[in-house]
Amino acid sequence: MIFLRAENPDGDMKSIAAVLWQAGVGFYPTQVNMLKAEDAKQFSGYLFMRTPTGFNLNWDEFELTLIVRDSQMNRSQPVKLPLTFDLAAKQVIPEKWQEAANHQIASLMFPIESSWFYNRGGNGDARNN
Repeated sequence: MIFLRAENPDGDMKSIAAVLWQAGVGFYPTQVNMLKAEDAKQFSGYLFMRTPTGFNLNWDEFELTLIVRDSQMNRSQPVKLPLTFDLAAKQVIPEKWQEAANHQIASLMFPIESSWFYNRGGNGDARNN
């Protein structure tokens, strides 16, 4: 879960753009997720990200950039989040995000593979998946 809170006094937030970068692989195609009408003025919730079950992700370096856009195509300041994967860990939800954990904003469906895959003869370019 990736927790996010945003508000817009005009009440016209429309979408969240998500850009994922992976060391040794590059940028994945940008994903744009439309917001529900009830989230146009403010929201507090989470983004769900599908991840593969491969253990090799433990050593990969990722950065997720999120930008909220409104109906006039104004953009928020980018939020850059380092991502790590630990298949053995259970996510603990911090107290301040407990309520947000009940509100899924969007799903991110990046076709993530370990950089090991690309360095061992995979197609080598995440952008073409």
